[in-house]
Amino acid sequence: MVSSTYFIVLFLAITFTSNVWSQQIPPETRIVGGIPVQRDALRQQASIRYKSSDSTFGNGHVCGGNLISNNTVLSAAHCFVDDLGRRISVSDIRVVGGNLLLTEQTQNTFTSDVARLIIHPGYNRNTYADDIAILILKTIVPASHSSFRPITLRSVPVDSNTTCEISGWGHTSENGQGSNSLLTANVSIIDFNVCNNAYGNSLRSGMICAGRMQGGVDTCQVWQLIYH
Repeated sequence: MVSSTYFIVLFLAITFTSNVWSQQIPPETRIVGGIPVQRDALRQQASIRYKSSDSTFGNGHVCGGNLISNNTVLSAAHCFVDDLGRRISVSDIRVVGGNLLLTEQTQNTFTSDVARLIIHPGYNRNTYADDIAILILKTIVPASHSSFRPITLRSVPVDSNTTCEISGWGHTSENGQGSNSLLTANVSIIDFNVCNNAYGNSLRSGMICAGRMQGGVDTCQVWQLIYH
């Protein structure tokens, strides 16, 4: 078996074909052009949910995240702050890992409440600058867990045209239904100046664009790009 080391890049990523959200707390809404993730792949992927909406298991999903240590999940600040700047209560946040299906509950399903939510102090809900959040879990993920494991973090430069991987449970077409299955797709890093021009010079330092110039693959906004 060939083993791969995956690297997650910590910055806000805006896809080239993104649209602007209209909801107060924007969820992870699209993974257009994705294909189902294979079992035992992307084991760091977490589903972040609002408990008040998750009485039917899976319905409370709002954003994805990545397990970066045995009790820490990396996600996006916009998932937890509304248009008025109000944070959602930590007591209403649940993190679920270990499954590819949102509605699946098996012996591998890991569930934890959140002890602490840390929003990047530079986060700007208007520009999405520093759109980073850290969730400290109340329950430690066992080192022996077979399908929910931390990803390796590295600070690495990402060149234009580098192929990266995106993933999520969002809609599978522009106006389609959300996917119950975790989906993944490959995108390429787009030159900052090209993307900045397309967005009317609205990008900020630390942002990066990824997508396909011809379209067909998209997420609304992503807070991680993975490559190996």
